[in-house]
Amino acid sequence: MPRLPAPVLFASLALSACSTTPRGEPFRAEIADPAQGVLYVFRERGRGPGIDVTIDQESMGSLRPGAYIAAVLPPGDHFVRASGKSETTRLVHLAPGESAYLRITTPGMTPRRPDIDQPETARARAMIAKTVRVEAK
Repeated sequence: MPRLPAPVLFASLALSACSTTPRGEPFRAEIADPAQGVLYVFRERGRGPGIDVTIDQESMGSLRPGAYIAAVLPPGDHFVRASGKSETTRLVHLAPGESAYLRITTPGMTPRRPDIDQPETARARAMIAKTVRVEAK
């Protein structure tokens, strides 16, 4: 069996580590008190390192590609921060009984500058349906 040069071997191992599919339950809508709202933060399937997610100064943990976090929150304004080598913050407003979906993306395969967008609800539901739930810290 031919041996791969060390840089090629290292690069292939690094890439395979970044493509690990998160483990968890498939997407399911959160059942919450109608006086509360639900915020879903997700990353589409793909490659890349975990991105640290914080909601209202509370760490939710690291979110890998293909995973989502659900947070039941009181109505009002909430700040979501995504941190890689730099960070981005987005304000989202939740009304009672409302669900909001935020998608985190990163350029390339590094956590250089994560971006947070809020896709239209039907589109977001189609995207998040392909992810798995991870428990917040």
